[in-house]
Order: sequence, then structure tokens, then C-alpha cells
Amino acid sequence: MYMPNGRLQREGWHPATIGMLVCGIVAILFCIVSLVGIYFSLWAFEATILSLLVGLIRHRVWRAICAGFAIPSFLFLGFFSFFVGLLTTFVFGLGLLLLVGSIAAIAGTVFAIVELVNTINGDDPAGARGGYGAAGAWGQPAQQIIINNNNSAQNSAQVGNNDNRRVTYPAGSQGSGARVGVIDCGRPLPDLPIRAGQALLAGRDAAASVRLSDPRASRRHVEIMLDGNGWIVRDLGSVNPTRILSPYGEQEVAGTVRRVSHGQLAIGNSIITLYPPGS
Repeated sequence: MYMPNGRLQREGWHPATIGMLVCGIVAILFCIVSLVGIYFSLWAFEATILSLLVGLIRHRVWRAICAGFAIPSFLFLGFFSFFVGLLTTFVFGLGLLLLVGSIAAIAGTVFAIVELVNTINGDDPAGARGGYGAAGAWGQPAQQIIINNNNSAQNSAQVGNNDNRRVTYPAGSQGSGARVGVIDCGRPLPDLPIRAGQALLAGRDAAASVRLSDPRASRRHVEIMLDGNGWIVRDLGSVNPTRILSPYGEQEVAGTVRRVSHGQLAIGNSIITLYPPGS
């Protein structure tokens, strides 16, 4: 989902998110082992649960709320456990362990603040690192085949991503090739020429022909092949199904095969434009 300011909604696990979770777990362990800080382990458990929710929740507002509540949880845990650990260190040597837990809680506070700010602001699309690999051969046929030969306006997706760009083909090849345009998490990639009978694998896999950095894309998300009359699109059972965009809405291609003359495919926050053959 795109943010109003052009940035991307923050989803999944990031260094700050992982840092929150690790600090919470470390705080729990040292609070329990210290014996004198068993009560604080309940506080650390609350902060850890909030950190886990931050990484799992996709909704921007709820993610920010969980990160916001994690800040005082980590802060108060670090503040009180530090003084209790400092006082008990002179009486019980185990107070040193509680001090370690308090340092982890203070670090968790910093990570939670960073996560909250990044959740509110969104992620920068310029940080995407997608690209192109080698085009391969068409894979095995899908178990369920649905071919749509109706190329009317209702079933044909609208093209409009990169229409101002053109690829020149060798003489005599007009109609034997086409091009693919890719916008990976808001970052446009150069158009990719493709020949009839050539297949492309799109996903996060390092061996994919179209490598996406989109966290919502599967490693092997969708297979695309150009034939003589248009494009064949096969979803590979992705968690977030490939969607065909059109002026009339979206059509999911969940684990099926579709034929389109041209159009746009939505993969998470990324867009793949299939231009008409010979364009």
C-alpha cells in the first residue's frame, strides 16, 4: 500500500523490529535468572509481546500503536530494573544480572522509538533492490488451466505505466517480441525486451528473471510467457495472489493460468506492465 507522501507502508521485520524482539527476550531471561527481578520479567514479557505484534501486523495504525506502547514498557522496565539491580548488587551478587536486563530494556526503548518513527513515515522506495536475471524456459503446466481469450475492454488490463518508452527490435522481428515494464516497490526498472516463446519468472528468488525486493512477493511468485498472440500468466500459488489490473477492478490469478493480450499485473506493492507484442 502506498503512503500519501509517496513512501511505502512499513511491513514485516526490519532491523529495529528485530532489535525490539531480541532486547525483550534478553530482558526476560536476565530478569528471571537474577531472581531479584522476577517481577520485572512480567514487564519484559509485555514489551516482548508488543514487539512481536509490531512485526506481524500490516496495518499502519495498529503497528504504530503497538510500537508506541512498547516504548514506555521498555523505558520503565529499564529505569526501575536498573535502580533495583544497582541496589541489590551490593547485597546480592545476582543484581548484576538484573543490570544486564535493564541495559537490554534501554536498548529496546531506542529500537521501539526508531520503529515508531519509521512506521509513521513509511519506507523509502529508493531502498528497493530489485533487478533482472536470465529468462528461462516455460515451466511445467499448471494443474488447473483457465484460458481467457476474450480481449474486450472488460477483460483486458489497461496499459499506462511506461508508455513513453520504446524498445527497437531488429528488422523483420516486428510482432515476434514485446517488452516488460517493472516498478519494484515504487522504483521503476528499465524496460525488458522479450521474444516469443521466452518465459520470465518474477519473485524474490535470486534466480528469478525479474527479481523483486517487495516483501509481499513470494520467492517464486508468477511465471510470464509471451506467445504469438499475447501473454500467458501463471500464478505459482503465491501467498499474495497475482492480480490483473483493469479499469473495472482487479482479478486474482490464484494458482491458475490466464491469457491476456497486454495489461498490468500487481504483485504486492509492485507493478509489472505487459506491453502488446510488437510495441
